[in-house]
Amino acid sequence: MKNWFLAAVLLCLAAAMTGCAAAGDTDTSSLQKSSLSSAQPQEGGVALSIPEESVSAGAACATLVLQNQSETQYTYGEQTGLETYRDGTWYAVPMLDDAAWTDIGYLLYPGNTRENVFNIAYYYGKLTNGKYRAVKTLYPEKGEALTLTAEFTVG
Repeated sequence: MKNWFLAAVLLCLAAAMTGCAAAGDTDTSSLQKSSLSSAQPQEGGVALSIPEESVSAGAACATLVLQNQSETQYTYGEQTGLETYRDGTWYAVPMLDDAAWTDIGYLLYPGNTRENVFNIAYYYGKLTNGKYRAVKTLYPEKGEALTLTAEFTVG
C-alpha cells in the first residue's frame, strides 16, 4: 500500500514538472456543457469530497475521498471527469490528447472510506484560477450507477 502511494506521489510530481496547456484558458465557446443537472456530492449514503477544497493554480494533484455509509458495495475506476464553472454554467474540461486512464476497478465496501490521488495535471493540464468539480461514477453490484461531484476552487 505504501509503495502504491509513493508511486502516485511521484507521478504527481512528474506531471507537475511537465509543461501543459492550462485547462482553464479554453474559451467556453469550445467547451461542452455539463450533462449533470446539479452538484451531487452525496447520494444514497455514498459521498465524494476533496479535503483540500482549494488548491493552488500550480497544484498537480488533489485527493478524492469516497465514503460509503450504505449497505451496497460499489466499484469504480481511475477515470475522473473535470468540470469548470464559467458564467453561471458548468462545462466539461477536455482531457489532454496524450492522457489515458488505467483500466482498473477499485472496490468501495459498505462502511469503508477510500482515498485516491486525482492527478489533475496529467489528465487535464495546469488549471487556472476558478471553480471546478471532480466527477466520479460508481457502479453498484445491482442497480443504477451513481455519479457524484466534489467542488473545489483553484486560486
